[in-house]
Amino acid sequence: MNLLAILSTACGVLGTLSLLILCVAGAPNSSAAQAASIRLWAIATIIGGIAAVAGAIIFLRAGQPLAAAIVGGLPAAVVVALMAWVTIAHG
Repeated sequence: MNLLAILSTACGVLGTLSLLILCVAGAPNSSAAQAASIRLWAIATIIGGIAAVAGAIIFLRAGQPLAAAIVGGLPAAVVVALMAWVTIAHG
């Protein structure tokens, strides 16, 4: 069960990094207002990713691997939901 929590947290970290890369990739072709919004999204992404990893570590140390897996994998689920929303809204 601990392996599931660790793999879920790794998936959450990769999801956080992919969303951060998408934010950085969109920054060069944006206006000043859009750049400020992208910067805010990037900061929120970093804070959310760090909070998820910290929460997963805390739950693992407390002996609750299922809760650690859920908290650690939450950023990946958020990235999938955001990509689906953007695709539907702008597709």
